[in-house]
Amino acid sequence: MGPRPRRSAAWVNRPAWRWPGWASAVVGGLFALLSVAWGLGSTVGISSLGGRIEELAREGDPTVLALAWVTGLAKAVGAALGVVLATGPGRLPRRWLLRTAWAGAAVLVLYGLAQQVGVLLVLTGAVTPTTPPADGVLLTRALLWEPWFWVWGLLLGLAAWCAPAVWDRR
Repeated sequence: MGPRPRRSAAWVNRPAWRWPGWASAVVGGLFALLSVAWGLGSTVGISSLGGRIEELAREGDPTVLALAWVTGLAKAVGAALGVVLATGPGRLPRRWLLRTAWAGAAVLVLYGLAQQVGVLLVLTGAVTPTTPPADGVLLTRALLWEPWFWVWGLLLGLAAWCAPAVWDRR
């Protein structure tokens, strides 16, 4: 093996915390498991989504089931990225991993916050949807689903920020 890459000055004072990567992996992994369960036809928690997507999922619509599998796979990859950030890149290219993590974190945070704002606007009465949501759907989305996205994104971003220090101390 060749010499270790020289540490960038920007990485010197970063904490070598592993917990954000592991926490990101757990949050993403749980999210992935739920999507896979829905892909298998489970309706556990499906009522919290509400609307047409809930109806189609309950009917076993193949498009919805396939979408659940695709999102489950994407979430599993995101969870695995958290593990890599916590443990080290091995033979994988560091820059590519960090850029992927930062992009994923940005997407998760922006999507989660945009959805959170939309749900809160409806909950406060500032916006009235054309089709009223079922009882409890908005509250569940405001307290569970939307925060799950942006919290995962924040954890992934923190893991990406700490990863170079973690990797250099191995």
